[in-house]
Amino acid sequence: MALQWTPFTLPILAAGLGYAAFAVYLFRRPEHRGTHGSRIAAFLLGGMAVWLLAYAGQLSVTSLDAKLVFQRLKYLGPTTVPVLWFAYTLAYTGYVDAVPRRAWAALAVPPAAMFALAVTYPLNRLVWADAFRRDLGNWVGLGVEHAVAFYGYQVYVYGLFLASLFVLAQNLVASSGVYRRQTLGLLAGALLPGFLGVLHVADASPVPYLDLPAIAFVGTAAAVAWSATRDDLFTLEPVAWETAIAKLDDPVFVLDTDDRVVAANDAAESFAPDPVGQSAAATLGRVLADDVWTAVGDHECDGTSGCRHRVYEVSVSPVERDQTRVGRVVVVRDVTERRERERRLDEFASVVSHDLRNPLNVAHGHLELARESGDDEHFEETDDALARMEDIIDDLLTLAREGDATPDAEPVTLSAAARTAWESVEATDADATLEVGEDRTLVADETALVRLLENLFRNSTEHAGCDVAVAVGTTGGGFYVEDDGPGVPESERDTVFESGFTTRDDGTGFGLSIVAEVADSHGWTVALVDGEAGGARFEFDT
Repeated sequence: MALQWTPFTLPILAAGLGYAAFAVYLFRRPEHRGTHGSRIAAFLLGGMAVWLLAYAGQLSVTSLDAKLVFQRLKYLGPTTVPVLWFAYTLAYTGYVDAVPRRAWAALAVPPAAMFALAVTYPLNRLVWADAFRRDLGNWVGLGVEHAVAFYGYQVYVYGLFLASLFVLAQNLVASSGVYRRQTLGLLAGALLPGFLGVLHVADASPVPYLDLPAIAFVGTAAAVAWSATRDDLFTLEPVAWETAIAKLDDPVFVLDTDDRVVAANDAAESFAPDPVGQSAAATLGRVLADDVWTAVGDHECDGTSGCRHRVYEVSVSPVERDQTRVGRVVVVRDVTERRERERRLDEFASVVSHDLRNPLNVAHGHLELARESGDDEHFEETDDALARMEDIIDDLLTLAREGDATPDAEPVTLSAAARTAWESVEATDADATLEVGEDRTLVADETALVRLLENLFRNSTEHAGCDVAVAVGTTGGGFYVEDDGPGVPESERDTVFESGFTTRDDGTGFGLSIVAEVADSHGWTVALVDGEAGGARFEFDT
């Protein structure tokens, strides 16, 4: 059998071998054999490989009989690639399961019939009316005269082709990031064979007796290689994205079996920027303190958003196809505020059951003694107990409002807010003094700021005496309030802002907790340090 060499043989052979190698690679990856897209892609690339390798063989031989052997074998490509391409585009965009099995069986009939007619030529002449050798100077080509079945089959092929382009165009508009680039790669790889196929069917080829779609697949190989290398085409597919709601308010991540993020909704993009294509550890690990995404189930873990501590509920669900695990869906929900409300509710329940019960029992006891003895002293004790209950209730209401309210911020001068707050101290006939230093305009809720300062002033008079000297001034990043009292031991500085903490028998333990709540609602940080005179100094970074 005489052989020849053509200028087209080497690129066609190289592209065919490349498709074959990639198909084998996909077949050998067990973590992708359970997904529709990867399995179909492997068959698709295999069909393209057979098409090109058989065509390279046809170009390499010179006799008509040898060329017809390779021509019949080559038709495995044109009869499988169109329907596999259509199936892959549906799998990639999530629509493959929407096509019933009977419909797929019907779609397989025209390719099977076409291949049977090609293999049995020249017993029938429905695909090719005639086939002949053509001397092209430096090499010998195969010429065919197409018949009625060939043209009818092209209607089927281009129907699938146009439907695939429509689905991919829709996906291009709806997708973003790596999936938009993948879709562009698929479109680029399909358009050239589709266009040259039209010229081939119309016998309008600029190079006679060449299979133009096969030549076009050489260019497609470059597009596939580029997209596979840059954007993981065929190996990074949207695993079961149909199970997640793209517009869900909570961040949703879809992971493959390699713990790589293959899809993310809009909320996830805000939660961990540009997550698709990265490992879960590189994206979720930047926010979540534990690798809870590895285990199916519901978890709660700590995390950070910016520099702030958060609490997250993480729900991990398996994604399975054909009883094979192909990935996981991870839904993250920020429950920080909910947990804080639950904590505050527990505190309120504790206060109602304990702190309010104590003065209530005192009031009941002294009222009973007053009835028996008529001594006015017992009424005074009852009045004191009721006043303490009123203070506790006021502080509880303040805490509840500060924890749930959003500050109505506006420019407020520190000196004006301090003098307004000081009026509550002066009303107690205390001998305390207030010194206001350098002024500053703050963006704050004026009522809340006054409440914060009132609690700090009250804290100073209660713990440092009625003649305490209080100073208010500015720092490089905010303001401070300090007194000349005994200060706060370092061992207690981490707990003074906790609700219910107090060192006085008649204290509610909520004053500094209110200060912390007001500061937090404004996005400020507060620190307790030693003052210049040795007293307590509260510094606020605004």
